[in-house]
Amino acid sequence: MNDLLSHGYNLSECFGLTWPQRAKKVTTMNSSTESYQRVAAYKGYKNGFADFYGYQIEAITGYTKEELKSIKWIDLIYDEDKASAREAFVKALKGNKVYVREYRVRTKHGGLVWVREFSEIILNELGDVDYVVGALMDVTEEKKQEEIRKRHARFTGKYLIFKTSESIFGLSIDTVKEVIIAMPVTPMPETPNFVEGVINLRGKVIPVISLGKILGIEEVVSSENSCIIIAEVKIQEDQTIVGIHVDEVMGVLYLRGEEIEDVPGILYQHCANYALGIAKTDRGLVVILTVEKLLGSDLTGLSKILKFRL
Repeated sequence: MNDLLSHGYNLSECFGLTWPQRAKKVTTMNSSTESYQRVAAYKGYKNGFADFYGYQIEAITGYTKEELKSIKWIDLIYDEDKASAREAFVKALKGNKVYVREYRVRTKHGGLVWVREFSEIILNELGDVDYVVGALMDVTEEKKQEEIRKRHARFTGKYLIFKTSESIFGLSIDTVKEVIIAMPVTPMPETPNFVEGVINLRGKVIPVISLGKILGIEEVVSSENSCIIIAEVKIQEDQTIVGIHVDEVMGVLYLRGEEIEDVPGILYQHCANYALGIAKTDRGLVVILTVEKLLGSDLTGLSKILKFRL
C-alpha cells in the first residue's frame, strides 16, 4: 500500500464506495501516472469471472474487457502463484475482508506480467461472499528492478582472482577455504580426464582438478607461481572440499554486483556451464566462476574419490 501512496494512489479511498464510484476513482488515478504503472479496476464474481472498468486491462494482459467476460481470471494466474493467491483471499475472508496480493498472469500473447491486486470482499446479508471489488496494478517493471537489486546484492563481495593460461577468473571468497602452493598429486584411475588426482592435506584426501582441462584451454603446467585453490563444493547434498589447480593467484578483489554483467547471449551456451558473469576490472575482464557449475554433471564422478584414503 505504501508503494501506491508514493505514486499518488490511495486505494483506501475506494473502500466503501459503490462499484461505479470505485471504478471511476481508480481510472482517475490511472490517468495521472506513467504508462508502466497501469491500474485496472474490476468486479469479480463467485463463478470466477470478472467485469473490468475501462480499457487498462488490455494494456496489462492483451485481452480486451469483452474477451475477459468469457475467461475465468483464475485461469490466467500462473500455476505456481495460485496457491499463495488463494491463501491471501482465504485469510482476508476470515479477517477484515481486505487484501493485497501479488502474482503473475499469462498474457494473451504468451508472456507473463506481475500484478499487485488491492481488493475488498463484499458479503451479502447472509454473510456469504457476494462479489469482490478492487484494482490490479501492473508491477512488472518494479519486479524486474527488484530482481536486479537482488542480483547485485547477491554478487557483491570479495572474490579470489586467479589466472590460467592468459585468462583471468574469479571465485567468491565465501567458497574458498585456503590457497596452497602446488604439490605432487597422486593419480586416480577411472576418474574424469580433468581430475589430476588427489592430495593429502593435513590428513584429508582432496581431489584436485585442472582448471585448464575442464575449460578446454591450455593445460596448467606447474611452476613456481602455480597454486591449488581449496574450495568447498556441494556433491550429492553433501558439502565437500575440492582443489583447483591454477597457474597463479593474483589476490582478492572486492566487486560490486553491478560491476558483474551477465554472460553475453552469443556466448551463453558455451559459458553457462561454468560462468556466473563477467566483471570489468583494472586487471582486465574477470570471468566469475562457481565450482558447482564448473564441475557440472561430473560431480558424481568425483564422489568415488572421496571414499579413497591414503
